Amino acid sequence: LVTYPNPADNFVNVLFRLEEPADVRLSLYDLQGRLVRQLPPLTKALGEQSHRIDVRTLPSGTYELVLDIEGQRFTRRVVRK
Repeated sequence: LVTYPNPADNFVNVLFRLEEPADVRLSLYDLQGRLVRQLPPLTKALGEQSHRIDVRTLPSGTYELVLDIEGQRFTRRVVRK
């Protein structure tokens, strides 16, 4: 799981690789654990995946990005300038 740019002004790009087709969900939480952004669930093919999350309307601060691949969770901290 790769996120860039970090810190971000407008968008956070999220890159990850799937070994097989899977249902995927991307969510963004503030540091108090509140959900602040969630992309609609996606069914993705295997291979390299890329998504762009709009953070322009979020206040400056640190957020936790959660990638859920059929129940397996991966996290990264991202900073909104």
